[in-house]
Formats: sequence, structure tokens, C-alpha cells
Amino acid sequence: MLKQAFSRTQIVKTISLVLFSISCIIPTFMGADTIGAETIVSGWKGIIFSMPFLTLGWLANISYIAALLSSKKKAQHILSGATLILAMFAFDISAIPSGNGDEMIQVFPGVGFFFWILSFVTLFFYYRSSRVEAISHGRELLNKKRKHAAA
Repeated sequence: MLKQAFSRTQIVKTISLVLFSISCIIPTFMGADTIGAETIVSGWKGIIFSMPFLTLGWLANISYIAALLSSKKKAQHILSGATLILAMFAFDISAIPSGNGDEMIQVFPGVGFFFWILSFVTLFFYYRSSRVEAISHGRELLNKKRKHAAA
């Protein structure tokens, strides 16, 4: 039998990274002439301008990277959930600082924004399903041990 070239985890992580990469090269917000990569680089401005939704959305990128790099299943599940929760705050962003920071630009989510969210959703539901499978498998083993002990 041929060995599988890529694991299911590698495939899902790749799909998620492709979606994230697409979000970096197309407009994230309509109303501002910025692509996703510029939004990621300037997201820290939310701290300076006291914009919690911008800051929390930006922090989703950090927890996303941590979820991708984590080798522990429980940490992957928790971090991908945190990523999704933090990203949901970005739905409330209605203005972002201009390039020089002296004015605010009114915006609404663009196509890149939804690719960004979809990359997080893909990773979360994969980790969620693998966590549920692991729990289910553990219960099956426990039930077999109980039946064997009772017999």
C-alpha cells in the first residue's frame, strides 16, 4: 500500500494558509485603499488610537500563527478558538487610521476580510473535528475496557 504523501492536518493547514495569503493580497476593507498585508502591518495602531476592535482583530493574527505552529492538540483547539473569537471583533471596525495617522477613514469589510475570516474558520473546524474524534475514540476504548472487565 502506498504511504499517504501529506497528512490531513498538513492539507488543512495549507488550505488555511492559502486563504490567509489571498486575504493579504486583496483589499481587506472597502473605503480604504489598503490590501490585507498593509492592514496586518498597521493593525497595531489600534493600541495607539484606543481602538479595541482593531487591536483585538489584529491579535487574531498572532493567535492564528500560534495555532498553526503548536504541536499539542488541545493548544491547537484552544488557540484556533481564540483566533476566531478575536477575529469576530473585527466585524465592528467602521473606521481605520489613515496612512499618516492624522485622520480616520470610514470602512466596511471587503473580500479580503472574508478570506481572512474563512482561513480562521477552516482551521478551527478542522481542529474541532479532530478533537471530537479523539474524545470519541477515547470513549470507545474506555467502553471496551469496561466490557472486558465486566466479562
